[in-house]
Amino acid sequence: MLRELNNMKNITILIPGIRTPNWKNLLESLKQTCKRYSYDVLFTSPFDIPREIKERDNIKLIKSYATIPVCVQQSVLEIDSELFFLTVDDCVFAEDALDEALDLYHDRCSEKDIISALYGEGGNKMEQKYWLVNTHQDLRLPGIPKGFALANQPIMRKELFIESGGFDCETFRYMDKPIHDLMFRLQYNGSKIFHSPKHICIAEWLNGHDGDHMPVHEDQVNHDTPIFNSLYSDPNLLEEREISYDNWKSAPQIWERRFGPDPDKLPKTYEELCIINNYKFEKKVKEG
Repeated sequence: MLRELNNMKNITILIPGIRTPNWKNLLESLKQTCKRYSYDVLFTSPFDIPREIKERDNIKLIKSYATIPVCVQQSVLEIDSELFFLTVDDCVFAEDALDEALDLYHDRCSEKDIISALYGEGGNKMEQKYWLVNTHQDLRLPGIPKGFALANQPIMRKELFIESGGFDCETFRYMDKPIHDLMFRLQYNGSKIFHSPKHICIAEWLNGHDGDHMPVHEDQVNHDTPIFNSLYSDPNLLEEREISYDNWKSAPQIWERRFGPDPDKLPKTYEELCIINNYKFEKKVKEG
């Protein structure tokens, strides 16, 4: 294990999420994937930490009803470690995989570089070529260099994220397009993306309007994608594109597609959110 400096952990696991019934198993899974490096877990969520894990000393919570890009932008400012790993709350981590990714980071990466944590969805491990721009027809746009890579779950320096401006929270509502936009800006300015040695996690996969995925699908398909495609139809976009880190302060602080527009009627728990929206809710935490 790397030595902690001034009690600073080696890395922060940053998780914007709402699925609190998953969190206990998620934390147990993290213990298996990261054994040699110390870490904090920082959740950003409108919902409280479940009682059964509340007393763990390496867990923190930032309360927010904002979109995921805004949640991440807020949370990065609160990270104590030099590095962070941005991931999701509906996944299971592979044994030793984060340790090996961090080994690679320290062996190969400069301060400007990023590890793309490979992952799968719905039991399907996407091959390494999936994380290359040219694999995807929808990313073959004039403003995106063909040789660029993707990093939807990045391991990177806090200061690199902040200095780059982070996410364009005013423009985008979900994570897919703003994280592509960030990684393209970083690579244009000299950052390299290395793939993790193995798949770090397998996440759930929900189709379209299934379960609690509807707001994600609607905002990604009907809002973010048309704007992204318009921006990156400009072959000179990356020459002039700059993002102010404080842009999140001008973005809506309630994700209306997810939580509704009325601040007096916001759900207080994940279960309540599921009932209000008629989502199918299944408790995923194993007893005992």
